[in-house]
Order: sequence, then C-alpha cells, then structure tokens
Amino acid sequence: MAIVGGVVLAGGMKKVSEAEEVCPSHKCPQDIPAQQATDAIEKGNAGRDQQVIGGVLLGVGVAAVGGGLLWYFLSAPSSDGPAKARSPGRPTALPAFAPGYAGLSLAGSF
Repeated sequence: MAIVGGVVLAGGMKKVSEAEEVCPSHKCPQDIPAQQATDAIEKGNAGRDQQVIGGVLLGVGVAAVGGGLLWYFLSAPSSDGPAKARSPGRPTALPAFAPGYAGLSLAGSF
C-alpha cells in the first residue's frame, strides 16, 4: 500500500508541476487560450486530489508496515515452535484484500 501511495503521490506532483508551468502561481496569464487555461486548471486540481489520496495511502501503508514490524519483534516467541499447527479452537484473524475490497477475515473451528 505504501508503494502504491508513493506512486500515486508522485503522479499527482507531476500533474501539479505541469499545470504550474502553464499557470504559474495558480494564476493563468491572459495571453493563453481559454481552453489551455481550463485544461491546466483541471489538471492541477486533479493532481492535488491525487496528491492527497497518495499521501493517505502512503501514510496508511507505512503505519501498517511499522505496526507489523512492532508486532513481530515485540511478541513473545512461541514455545510450540513454527512446525506445530494451531489448535483447532483458536480463532484466527487475517487481512483480506481484493480489487475494490479490503477487510478482515475471521476463521475458527470447534
């Protein structure tokens, strides 16, 4: 998620930069055609929206990685060892991702 956020953020920064080349200081000169000014304004606005989305994705991804690393390094080692399977009655929560979906998958048995 952090990588995707970084890519989206960079794309938004590029759009804003290209719009500012046409309209520096967020003001379009009077000597450019109206359509070119409108296109630059729309591109700049889309780029700022993309920057916000990319920043949020980047922040959430970094927080998830940091949380996972903390969990891994601060959790007590298992006395059962890695080869032993989990007991059948213990519930398990795992992240679930798919196109257009992100959530938590809960599983357990009795």
